[in-house]
Amino acid sequence: MSTEQLAIPEIIKKAKKLTYLEGIRGLAAFMVVIHHYLLAFYPAQASGDATNTHFGSLELWYYKSPFIFLTNGQLFVFVFFILSGYVLSKKFFLEKDMDYLVSASLRRFPRLYIPVAFTLIIAFILLKFSLNFNSEASNITKSLWFASLHGKSSITHFLSCLFYRTMFIGDNTYNTVLWTISQELFGSFLVFAALALTRNAKNSFIIYVLLFVLFVTAEKFEYCAFIFGIMLNYTDSFEIKKILHKRIVIVLLLLAGLFLGGFPHVYFISTPTLNGTIYSFLNYSFIIKRDALLNATGAFLLILAVQQSTKLQHIFSSRALAFLGYISFAMYLIHVPVLQSFSSFLFIKNMTIFSYNVSFLIGFILSLVLIFFASYIMTIYVDKKSLTASQSIYKRFFSYKQS
Repeated sequence: MSTEQLAIPEIIKKAKKLTYLEGIRGLAAFMVVIHHYLLAFYPAQASGDATNTHFGSLELWYYKSPFIFLTNGQLFVFVFFILSGYVLSKKFFLEKDMDYLVSASLRRFPRLYIPVAFTLIIAFILLKFSLNFNSEASNITKSLWFASLHGKSSITHFLSCLFYRTMFIGDNTYNTVLWTISQELFGSFLVFAALALTRNAKNSFIIYVLLFVLFVTAEKFEYCAFIFGIMLNYTDSFEIKKILHKRIVIVLLLLAGLFLGGFPHVYFISTPTLNGTIYSFLNYSFIIKRDALLNATGAFLLILAVQQSTKLQHIFSSRALAFLGYISFAMYLIHVPVLQSFSSFLFIKNMTIFSYNVSFLIGFILSLVLIFFASYIMTIYVDKKSLTASQSIYKRFFSYKQS
């Protein structure tokens, strides 16, 4: 998910073309937070289980509505992957600088590892001191996903996650979102390798298409998203001259992107069926098993629509979304530990005084305040430092001196 982050003053000063990417990333990270909180406290909106509602028929209506793309966490994860592929490849497309590929490749691991290691330590401390209350809260919320979030107190397992399992295998024992980190790491290396391979190729786009087909065939849909990101460089300068035609294309891209992006992730469906939803006509196992490919394609179309629309770029370049983009990586990493500890504890205490929905609302608002504050502090003192550290490590151990 993570790409090179910019300080807030730099974000505002940078060209709109870069700033809107920060805004997209920030909104995507925020929607992942929303997704997990609803999954923990209102599981029926993701499963369609009528026996497990807390907000009457509204959850079931939402599950069957065209708006379920709003809380499809997998869609927003693919947004991160596509943006990574796009941003990591953009400089090379502009300058064809092999030194950049070498430098970026060697800096990638420490840049990702330092914030991840920090949140792993935080999660383990919460676990060891019995500060996670999601198991107790899940008895009230009836969320099987929420109940499944439990780490291992073994120091050996923790150290194995800290030093290699999370980064290289995607072990998310201590923080459920960390399954994406190994995908992000290897996806980044895929981008750099693909760029190096096609450096002097005459029809490089064909190679990217072949790579995309290869990953589809292998059902490695996460890596398809990184190839999508590279492909965005080819549409960057594309422009439809007639305003009406351009507007029609953008609207069609948005509608298609939202529809494909909202396709339910089978993990959250108690029985793998789409009956009763707007996707019921696609209720075939062959399609359901490829929900990730549909979500990745939807994410690509949505980003493409923003790329082609100056109005949408202006919206995503707002200060609020730019700020969310600034803290996005930290927010993505830290929100689940907050959910398991502070939010769960507060919800349980609130339930002794208030109704279910009021208890959730109070806890959710206070949790957001804590998440934003913690993410901002972590961005300054951990995330930004990881950028500096990765550059220092590269210069000290890998950069050659020019004579």
